[in-house]
Amino acid sequence: MAHITIGPEFFAKAKNDYGCWQWAIVREFMQNCMDAPRTSSIEVGIEEKVIDGHDKTVLTVANNGEPMSRDVLVDKLLALGGSAKAAGSVGGFGKAKEILYFCHDSYQIETGTFAVLGRGAEYEIDEIPMLKGTRSTVVIDGAVKASLIAMFDRFADECYWQGSLTVDGTRLHCKRDVGENVRTYDWGEVFAADMESPEDDGRLLVRIDGKPMFRRSIRAAKDVIVELSQDSVIVLQSSRDSMKYQYQQELNCFIEEIAIDTSSSLRRKDPEVTVYAGDKLGLTIPDGVDARAEMAFLIEHLPKADFRRQVAIAASSSQQVKATAVRVSSLGHEFILKNSFKGATPMGYAPDEFNRYARSVALSWTRIMLLIWKLFDEQLDFSVGFIFDPDRVAEYDRDAVNGRVFYINPFETGEEGYEKRISRWSLTTRHKWEMLATAGHEYCHYAGFDYHDESFTSYYTLKVEPVLHHHSAEFAKCFKNPRSK
Repeated sequence: MAHITIGPEFFAKAKNDYGCWQWAIVREFMQNCMDAPRTSSIEVGIEEKVIDGHDKTVLTVANNGEPMSRDVLVDKLLALGGSAKAAGSVGGFGKAKEILYFCHDSYQIETGTFAVLGRGAEYEIDEIPMLKGTRSTVVIDGAVKASLIAMFDRFADECYWQGSLTVDGTRLHCKRDVGENVRTYDWGEVFAADMESPEDDGRLLVRIDGKPMFRRSIRAAKDVIVELSQDSVIVLQSSRDSMKYQYQQELNCFIEEIAIDTSSSLRRKDPEVTVYAGDKLGLTIPDGVDARAEMAFLIEHLPKADFRRQVAIAASSSQQVKATAVRVSSLGHEFILKNSFKGATPMGYAPDEFNRYARSVALSWTRIMLLIWKLFDEQLDFSVGFIFDPDRVAEYDRDAVNGRVFYINPFETGEEGYEKRISRWSLTTRHKWEMLATAGHEYCHYAGFDYHDESFTSYYTLKVEPVLHHHSAEFAKCFKNPRSK
């Protein structure tokens, strides 16, 4: 039976399938080596030569992983469209062999006890003494050593791999971490990391299993890393230089968000919520306490904490709770921290280590909310806490894990986080009434007015604000100096 003959000219066009063929050959060699079972070391040699009067570059890539069997070598690697990649691995298209071998002047593949010498679709296979791993050598047209070394440097800079990579005698480190998770899609996770050179534009880097596929510049003072979780054959084009349409559209929308509002789009979408265990608030005044003593009772008799309980750390959006044994809040009631920034809570703002300012704000806020609860005859329990977010002065939140929570932000911050924070509440007369008005504002949200529309304004003006003013003397007592620890 006759068959179709494929000449070298067919593969010569393979370079045109990629935006940068030098990047593609480096990426494909590195991924193949890293995907080979038990690979811990990769060595690359690059040498420029003049062969028959023409400039050539000889690229050799060797790994110490498990060698290929004859079946894999002949029926997968040397067969158009074939692929030995398992589901979930980076490759699997069966196209990379064109840019790795077939489009160049010649190639040699040594693996286990087999050696292949070929050009285009023609090759010979022989047996050789046992070689641990796989070594590929290709003769590339032109003097391209400098550009290949630059691509290997880029790959190492953008990759996370725990093995050893040596290129032209230089050890390269593949330790590019992802940073902070800021968004989740069905097909991958999005992370934001600080840039090594803040004066440059940010980069959007798309990876699978820590291996970089492609990148593009973005208008942001951050590097954004997308770690794909779906198989590459599902999400990526066969060249792996871009994503398939439906996924690329989602990613493009995210890039537009970055261009419009970098800080909001790259902020943590699922704030870390840390619960310091204790009783819920919503104190009931016992019988026999006269009206004049009610405020003093509210201030001095906060619920006592159950010191046997543990601290729970929850992501409120997913309603998952993880119990962790740590120190208990010194306030005597449940206190919750909601952190939209990366990193731990700043020193002095957790309830087991409050500084004087944080304790003063926490107690004042707690007392205000307790008094509002009493004046509006609310019967349900609630909690209070701090929120750390550059766009929030306070917040009312309710979820299945923590119930009703009234948060207040103890300081003002920029988008860079805690480093340049300043105290928001000096507890001067002006700030005291700003805190009181803020509490009334959040109570309106609790009452069912989610949006700042005419209904919200009417409820606050006609229902809440008159109560705050009428009981201003009682609210003034909420700001008394906190007792020492």
